[in-house]
Amino acid sequence: MALQGFDESYAGKWQLIKHEGLDAFLEANGLNFVIRKFVLLFKTTMELIREGDSKVKVIMKTGKTIEAVMDFSQEYEGDDGFDNKIKVKATWNPSTKQMKAETTPIEGSKAKRSIVEKSLMPDDNNMMLEVMTLPDHNVTCKRYFKKESMP
Repeated sequence: MALQGFDESYAGKWQLIKHEGLDAFLEANGLNFVIRKFVLLFKTTMELIREGDSKVKVIMKTGKTIEAVMDFSQEYEGDDGFDNKIKVKATWNPSTKQMKAETTPIEGSKAKRSIVEKSLMPDDNNMMLEVMTLPDHNVTCKRYFKKESMP
């Protein structure tokens, strides 16, 4: 599956400028009060790098650096960012330039089922909205990123 339109829209470094519901999202994922408050204080950047026809490397920097490779060609096993094992189904819609990742916990994992959608803001393609939802817990978090640089 080709990631048509990815490079000109998402590739590069993004800076978190605003969030809504992040504390509730972190709490639903089992993070205690002190850790949640530290996470909310950190400057967050996300770098998206295309790797071949069907993969995107995601480097998220907060208090720690989290690296993952999203594979848009097949379901794969990964980590939810909280050291819990998950299965991921990632999709790319070239017409809307939307990325979507649906995750389910692997048996025995403490992970939560989630849906993460990334889309460009319609009035400013240098702004990205990331919506993270835990459907089984009725929790949604919105994070707004501004593009800092191209690759």
